[in-house]
Amino acid sequence: MQKYGIFLGFTLRKEFEYIYIKRAVRFFIPFIVLLACTSCRKTENQAQDLKNEKQDSTEISIAEQQTYKIPIRPEYIAGDFDGDRKRDTVYFVKHPINGKYGLKLVFANHTIDTLGMGREIIGQGFDDIEWAGIFKKVPAGELHAENVDEDGGILTEEQIPTDAWIKLPNDGIFIHEAESCGGGIIYIDKGEYKWMQQE
Repeated sequence: MQKYGIFLGFTLRKEFEYIYIKRAVRFFIPFIVLLACTSCRKTENQAQDLKNEKQDSTEISIAEQQTYKIPIRPEYIAGDFDGDRKRDTVYFVKHPINGKYGLKLVFANHTIDTLGMGREIIGQGFDDIEWAGIFKKVPAGELHAENVDEDGGILTEEQIPTDAWIKLPNDGIFIHEAESCGGGIIYIDKGEYKWMQQE
């Protein structure tokens, strides 16, 4: 009888433990699911915030470009700038020490020359062309003329004398401010650099 009572007590204790564990599991499973859902929502919100932050940053960057009108120019142009009928390259570069911009001309015969970057450009009174938002080649053979009079006034094509027009002997280099007046054509004539003012 005593053994039966011990067995019965043991059985009832196991049954109570089973019921307790079952209730505990029933309580904790929804809690774990809720916690997981909250974590997922938090991760999604963080991802969305990061996406919005990147989008805002991009919009600010675009707005800044529109506000300050950042020029877009090529890093280099190619052409026959010295008249030897071979391909030369002109790079728009920045001096590593003084930070001033200029042109680096690499000719087909491997000689290198520079304009600007702290050196005055063809007697024009400036040694830095950071302002040049436009940088492109002007084909040889085209007719061009300075379109500024002695007082700095801009001339129309009709006002430029016929004998003032020059046929470029070689490809030239056109640099100009992107959104305002100021610039010119650099070209080589008989081994000498020349400047033609273009407003």
